[in-house]
This record gives sequence, structure tokens and C-alpha cells, in this order.
Amino acid sequence: QNEIGYFWPETDPQGNPLTGYDPVSAAVQFENLTGQHSIDIKLLMRVLEEGPAWMDWLVEQDGMHLVLMPVGPLANKAFVDEDVATGKQNAILGLNRTTEAFEADIKALGGEILVNTACSGLVKDGDTIVGVQVGSGAATQTIKANKGVILCSGGFGYNLDMLEKYAPSAYMYANQGGPTMAHTGEVIRMGIGAGADMAGYNSFCCWETGLDEYWGGGDSNYYHYMMSQGTHVAFSPFLRLDVRGNRMPVYSLTAPEYVGCPFSFAVESNAAMQMASVTHNAYIIMDSDYAKYQAMFMEMGACSPHLLGARSEVAKTYIPMEWDEEFNALVERGAILKADTLEELEQKAGMVAGSLVKAVEKWNKVVESGVDPNPVPMPPVLMTPVKQGPFYCMKSGGQIGKTLAGLRINDFGQVLDTKGAVIKGLYAGFTAAGGYTGENTFLGQFGMVGPMGSVAMSGAGGFICARGLLNQLPEYDY
Repeated sequence: QNEIGYFWPETDPQGNPLTGYDPVSAAVQFENLTGQHSIDIKLLMRVLEEGPAWMDWLVEQDGMHLVLMPVGPLANKAFVDEDVATGKQNAILGLNRTTEAFEADIKALGGEILVNTACSGLVKDGDTIVGVQVGSGAATQTIKANKGVILCSGGFGYNLDMLEKYAPSAYMYANQGGPTMAHTGEVIRMGIGAGADMAGYNSFCCWETGLDEYWGGGDSNYYHYMMSQGTHVAFSPFLRLDVRGNRMPVYSLTAPEYVGCPFSFAVESNAAMQMASVTHNAYIIMDSDYAKYQAMFMEMGACSPHLLGARSEVAKTYIPMEWDEEFNALVERGAILKADTLEELEQKAGMVAGSLVKAVEKWNKVVESGVDPNPVPMPPVLMTPVKQGPFYCMKSGGQIGKTLAGLRINDFGQVLDTKGAVIKGLYAGFTAAGGYTGENTFLGQFGMVGPMGSVAMSGAGGFICARGLLNQLPEYDY
């Protein structure tokens, strides 16, 4: 932390050493800077203090198989299942054992897990939330809360009406919603109906590989599985252009040690660049040898990590195993454009007239020279020419990874109304709660979606709510 002197100086203006370095205060200053100074400082402090405590608690539970390992270009460390770390399991379903351990803990403590049980509303007694309503019609039941209700539903990345109101930039710029079909926002709306305020307006993160099927060509669906193999070819370092034929860099290739396409920076950096361009898309251009080049990228690790690694039999149920089969299906339904000539492909893609031919000519000369003059250069080992038809274009932009707007909470996880008062009995964890990356944050903190990343933020948020509900969190005295 001290290496970045501007957010916690080691000396005063006269050069005298400063004592009392506090990592939480330093991190608060840094995170609030990246959140444009719009984050609730008490909430941010609580996240930074309780997040590590949650991680300690997590790894100490029976049945956990989590190990700490480097992830991403800067060797940030994350907990992953040891089967993922050793290549026995793919990261997509790599936390199944963790989930099973939670289930065993809940049952051992006398808890009950109700599956296929839709929560249809909050139950209020006076000014206090006292339970939830489940089911509908004659099957409606009320489940009474002992101490409070914690909302942990996720965001609203597949609710176009809520996107337009609470995350309008995502509504305007992203090609696809996300990350899962369950992020439709009903539980957040229940909180709003109970009088809750919203925080984190227009804050969201996006990943690349959102093919333009809803607004453009394809099957017209706003939902597509985020780990689909064919779309993840868009991570690979093929030629990327904007609609005018200008080169778009592949930011994952600029890491100090090239490690392929790490999620923590590359995915969101590329998505930001693509969505900020004219038409909000990148035009990824390939020739008839695309399969050969993709195989080379995969062998080198220069591709999406979800195209690599082992897959369990369970994973095979949900995830297409062969990227090329799905790639061909995308071509057949018009989500990936195909043409015999570059001129025809340019017209199909709606690019500026003459731009594609000129861009390909310039690119092929760069490939032949082995020296990329682009300010964000492509390593020569990854340069592949575009010469033989048929030619392909993946029109790729943002796929919503997380909506970061949600119910406003205090540092105890309690939901607040529009005047800042606590709604008694109601708590919310991230990403049903919002504001922890600030207001109008385009992608979250340096691509990490908060100080601990998106999944860890969900765990820390639930931990804060539980500790707050049990009166185990101290008041801040400032």
C-alpha cells in the first residue's frame, strides 16, 4: 500500500516520518478515490474490516477445501477450491463443495432450506418488517422472522425497466444483461415498496463477449449464458476494430507477465473500451484459419480461462464442451457474421465504407513486420493475419456482470428509507444492496467491483448483515 504514496504518505510536508500507519484508513482513502468520493465511508470501513473476518470464518468451516493462490496479472490472491487450483475442476462450478459445506452447517444447526419457494413479498407490522410471504394464491404462506429479514437476491441485470431507471448507462451501452437469469430485481423492488432508498445510481460492471443479439442480429434474446464457449472466443487476441476501422487494443496483453485473459482487469477494461466507442461495440475480425489460431491461443493460455481446464460431469450438463460447435451455431443464427469477401463483411457489419479493407491491409503489414506501432502493442507471438475467406466478424460489447445500484444500507447492513432512517427488521447484502462502489461508477474499482471483488463482496455483505442483526458490530466513534 505504501508504494502508492499519494493515498497514505510516509512523511509529513517537512519530511518527518509519519507513524501510526493504518491499513483500513489507507484503503478507505484509496477505494473512495476510485469511487469518486461518493462512497459511504462508514460502510466502506465496515466492509474492509469485516471482509477479512468473513474470509477467516469461511476457511475454518468444516468441509471447506479452499486454498489461497495467485490470480490475475498482478498476482492478486484469491480463495479457490483446491480441485480448481490443481486443474481437476473448472472454475465455473468450482465452489460446489463450498456450497455443500454451507448446506451441512445449516442443517446441523437446525436450519431449513426451502428450494423452489418464491418470496412474493415482505410482511410488515407497523414500521417493522417481521417476515416474508411465499407462494401465491391459495398456497400463500407467511414465514415469521425471529430477528429480521436479510435480502440476498443479487441485482437486476435482466430487468430492462430497472436498468433504464437505475443503471441507464448499462441500459444504453450493454448488449446483454447479466450475470444470471435470476437477476431480475424483484427483491430490490420489495425493499423499495417498503420505503427503502436506493444507492449506487448508474453503477455497474460489464464483461466483454456480449454479442449484439438483442439489439442487433441473432436470436433477439437479452439473455445468454455468460460462460457460453462460442462467445468466449471474443476474449482471444484476434484483430479488433471499431466501426471506423480503428484498431482496438487487447488490454489483457499489457500485463507485466502475460498470463492470457485474467478476469480482474482485462475483461472489464476491454468492455469499457468497447462500450465507449461509436456503436458501443468491437468488431472482431477473423479469416478462415480462425480455428487454427484459436487452438494456438488455447495452447498458450492466451484466451478466456473458461475455454480451458477440466470439467466435471455436472458441469457438462450446463456448459457446451466444444467451443467450435457453438461458434458455428452462432454463425448460423447470425450472431457472428460471415462473408466471402471483406467488402461484403464490412457491409453486413455496418462498418464505415472502405474501413475494413484498409484496416486489414494495415494489420497484415504489422503482422509481417512483427512490430506493432500501437501504443498498446500486441506481442508478436500472438499476431495472426487476416487473409483467406470466408471472413468472420463478432460484433462484441458489454455483458452486464453486476448491477452495483441497490438498496441503501448503513454499516450494520440495515436498509434505510428515503430520509435515512432505519427500516426496522430489514437487512440487505450485496448486490441487493448498493453503493459500495459509489455513484456513477462505470465498472467498479479498477475492474475489481469493490475492494474484494464481486463474489467476495456478496459474502462480506451477508456476514455484515448477520453480525449486525445479532448486535455483534461496534459503533464507530467518529
